[in-house]
Amino acid sequence: MTRAQKFFGKLLSFLAAWLIVLNSRLSDQLSSQLYHVVLLLPLYLLIAFGCYSIGVIAYNLLIFNDCKEATQELEKDIQRARAHLTAKGFRA
Repeated sequence: MTRAQKFFGKLLSFLAAWLIVLNSRLSDQLSSQLYHVVLLLPLYLLIAFGCYSIGVIAYNLLIFNDCKEATQELEKDIQRARAHLTAKGFRA
């Protein structure tokens, strides 16, 4: 099973349970404040997921390592490509 299938399976299960709670007689027994929390639960989860994603991206940017050897190798490759193109008669 792929990650996407697992994710969509969990999402579908959550949405089914959420809709059951909203449309059942449980909603009549819930207080109005709790009903609004349950009603907005997908929005809260989406906001929490967005915050988590931003945090993961920020953390990975902070620990990103510079590869000085790769930079030097890339610069040498660029110089060789320019020299090769100049030898072939290409002018920029």
